[in-house]
Amino acid sequence: MSYVTLEPHVHRLEVKLVLQNREALKSPIVIVEEAAEVLEAHIVVSLTNNCQHLILIGDHLQLKPGAADYRIETKYKLGISLFERMVLNNVTCHTLNVQHRMKPNICKLIRPHIYPQLTDHESTLSRPPILGVEGCLYFIDHQQPEELCQDESQKNVHESTFMIAFARYLILNGYKADQITILATYLGQMFEMLHEKNKPTNVDLLKDVRISVLDNYQGEESDIVLLSLVRSNTENKVGFLRTQNRVCVALSRARNGLFIIGNMSLLLSSNSENEIWKKVNTVLEEQNAIGSHLLLKCQIHPVKLTKVSKSSDFDKLSEGGCDMICNAELGCGHTCKRLCHIQDREHTQYRCTEECLKPLCNNELHVCLKQCYKNCGPCMYIVRRTLDQCGHEADMYCHIDPAKFKCNELVHTKLPCEHEADKPCHVDPHQFNCLFPCDTRVEPCGHACHQTCHIGDDPDHLQYKCKEPCAKSKVGCRQDPDEKHLCSRLCSEECDECLNKVSRQRSCGHRSKIPCSLDVEEVDCQKPCKLKLPCGHECANSCSKACGPCKVKVEKTVVDCGHSLNIECSVNPERKHCIARSCPRLLPCGHKCEKKCTDQCTDVCTKLVDCNIESPCGHVIKKIVCHMESTSKYLHYLQMRIILLN
Repeated sequence: MSYVTLEPHVHRLEVKLVLQNREALKSPIVIVEEAAEVLEAHIVVSLTNNCQHLILIGDHLQLKPGAADYRIETKYKLGISLFERMVLNNVTCHTLNVQHRMKPNICKLIRPHIYPQLTDHESTLSRPPILGVEGCLYFIDHQQPEELCQDESQKNVHESTFMIAFARYLILNGYKADQITILATYLGQMFEMLHEKNKPTNVDLLKDVRISVLDNYQGEESDIVLLSLVRSNTENKVGFLRTQNRVCVALSRARNGLFIIGNMSLLLSSNSENEIWKKVNTVLEEQNAIGSHLLLKCQIHPVKLTKVSKSSDFDKLSEGGCDMICNAELGCGHTCKRLCHIQDREHTQYRCTEECLKPLCNNELHVCLKQCYKNCGPCMYIVRRTLDQCGHEADMYCHIDPAKFKCNELVHTKLPCEHEADKPCHVDPHQFNCLFPCDTRVEPCGHACHQTCHIGDDPDHLQYKCKEPCAKSKVGCRQDPDEKHLCSRLCSEECDECLNKVSRQRSCGHRSKIPCSLDVEEVDCQKPCKLKLPCGHECANSCSKACGPCKVKVEKTVVDCGHSLNIECSVNPERKHCIARSCPRLLPCGHKCEKKCTDQCTDVCTKLVDCNIESPCGHVIKKIVCHMESTSKYLHYLQMRIILLN
């Protein structure tokens, strides 16, 4: 709940928001709703110096507040509200003693042992009975064991499936889903029932049925409450079901109907507070409202009572009534064959599957044999009638008008083509297809027509397509007349080109397989050339190509350098072909050229030679590169270096 300002001096807040906004609140009057569920400390610290009047509204006999730590709560008695402490200390308390919620026989479960002075308002005395059930209060007693959930909570599958099936039964008896609430005393049981509710057979019908854990339902109510107590074991453990406050909440939520399922033997031996379960059991026994079977009462057949103790017992009441056949008279005169049902009592959605038997025409023997809910349609009985237009007798469906009936009696008739044939009576001779074969020779192929007589449709065969195999030779066929290749298409189709492979002699002397329609001399010969080149080697090209340069590798000598090379026969050996070979030539100075044979020889020899030259600095040079051996050249070189260095 968020902070809400109703009027300038009226505020509505949760307790935790009061603590957060304590200094800003200066209200002289503080009203605490559900004060019995608020820890004493929370109320005390919420009061400011401005508070002049504190009003506490609540019920200390229902759910108590809880501390975060259960051990500390019990050891130091913190699980008590300021409201309850004031009541226990005899502070003046005004009690509302008239209840407007429960039917009186439900209210007896908590009166007088929890609320001694509680009385029933007159509006609770005329509540309607629960439809489909004998009584509005019942405790279904069982011994089916509980199970431990993964979260250490408890569940009881027997109770879960029973309550879901019971809720389904109540809805089928006319209740809306939101009129029913299923309460579970344990969180694990709530999740188990939600799982059962969401099964495909239940999810649509039970979509709006509320399933809640008990502690979250204080202050709320429902027309019908289905209460699952869960606990059933041999160790006599009932948990918080021994607490009177929780029992009070559980038994006081229902307005018109309360149905409880649990293990009463276990509850009676549980040493509950104020022996609350013994008192509840006494009230139930006085009203004959406890037993191993719940008694269901059919609304349609009131004398039919059905006992149910487990979920499978509801299977025979799948329509919400009883296990008798409905047998209600339908508008069609038949009776309903469904299992006794409460919904759709007017049978507007029912489909009668009996034979219809309604008269289809004036003939009383012609009755509809379809299922009753289907449309009868026209009379489909076969009758024999004489036709006025031709005098023949014919079998036809009863609903057909003889004047519009097409007579199929065969009559011998001379047709416009001069042929005689048996045709259906109603067919015009000019529209009848003569079945005699045509046999006319078609021009220009001379084949016989394979159609039936068609004197009224292309009698001269101008549009006729002959389907006989073509007897002509293929286009371009060069074979001798007695060996011609015949066309493979139909006579009416254009002949195909002769592509049959044939072997023919060429002028070059070779034979080749080529398509028959081609001239052998116009097709390139792909066989090797038989001619020899001027060098004496055989030509390596195909026969159809001109003889080219000889590609045979031979040994040749380069005249310029004397190197021996392995090159093609047609290539003239030159210095450029001497790849990666040293130059064998001598320079003008007499030294050997140090470049590759393919490179141009240089005049600048870099070979070191002996000398005895005095330099300007006074030193004597003993070694010098060959091309600078001349003294004048070297001295000029030294002068240039000196100039550059300065």
